[in-house]
Amino acid sequence: MVQAHNFSKECGLNNVKQKIENYLLEAEKVWFAENGGDNLLDSIWKAVDEVIDLADCDVYNYVPELEGDPFIERGAIWSFNFFFYNKKLKRILSFSCHCLSKLAVDDSPREDILSDDDTIFEGMEME
Repeated sequence: MVQAHNFSKECGLNNVKQKIENYLLEAEKVWFAENGGDNLLDSIWKAVDEVIDLADCDVYNYVPELEGDPFIERGAIWSFNFFFYNKKLKRILSFSCHCLSKLAVDDSPREDILSDDDTIFEGMEME
């Protein structure tokens, strides 16, 4: 279950960008090798900025308890969950990513690994 203590406000957009880019470094390399041209991370940040206006956002990191993380039991090696909140636009953008073990993917049907788990937000007040 999601609790308030699972969220922390991030200090500065550049710190958040650096954290996300560190996680996605290998994906960036694969993207470039397969697609060339546009930089994956630049494209992601451009799309995010168009939707949420990054300059006016507060960013929160969701760090679940080990037993409450829906991805860990499905073979995730790591994951991140950031929420970009723009009060002026009245918008929240969720940016989540997880890296799955090749062994977990090979042993399970893809639908089982990537299925939604609606119970993680059960009992959470949404305004």
